[in-house]
Amino acid sequence: MSRPIVVFDIDKTLVRCDFHTLILRSWERGGGHRVVLHRIFTAAVRMVPSSFLRRKLEYFLIEFVDEEFIHSEAKRIMRDERLVNLPLLRRISRYQRCNVDVVLVTAAPEKSSSALSQLLNVELVCSRTRCGVLTRDLLGKKAEQYAKLETERGSVRTVYSDSRLDLCRGARKNILVRESQLTVVRK
Repeated sequence: MSRPIVVFDIDKTLVRCDFHTLILRSWERGGGHRVVLHRIFTAAVRMVPSSFLRRKLEYFLIEFVDEEFIHSEAKRIMRDERLVNLPLLRRISRYQRCNVDVVLVTAAPEKSSSALSQLLNVELVCSRTRCGVLTRDLLGKKAEQYAKLETERGSVRTVYSDSRLDLCRGARKNILVRESQLTVVRK
């Protein structure tokens, strides 16, 4: 028998801002060359005329960050109540105790998101990169992933996200997250 599935987005939902941005800011504090690299990269990406190409390059810099550093930063972030949505963390724990499958579905890449999924002991469905360039982007395409989860495992009962684009048509509940406010939305 299939178990119910509950989906959480990461950026601006579980974490109050962009998770990879928090990691990069902390990484940048580690030295002069990192500051220069980050500023040059950010300026260069802003000059790219196509939003499609800017999106493809958005996560390139994270390739320079050591995975051990990402994991230690993920731990720090998850302990900081200013950065993480604690009520949602408690919900994840409750769902897990009730034998509900919790899945993080994010448009962020695996390199930054996997540390969070490992800490929370939940499955991760995310965008893919090769050498820091997005090769499979889930931005605006999460409905396909929900359908795949339902085909393979069971029904997506609830989705928590900051964006209406991420909500699931067939879910029993879609919960829009704004700051600490949760709003049930009809899709």
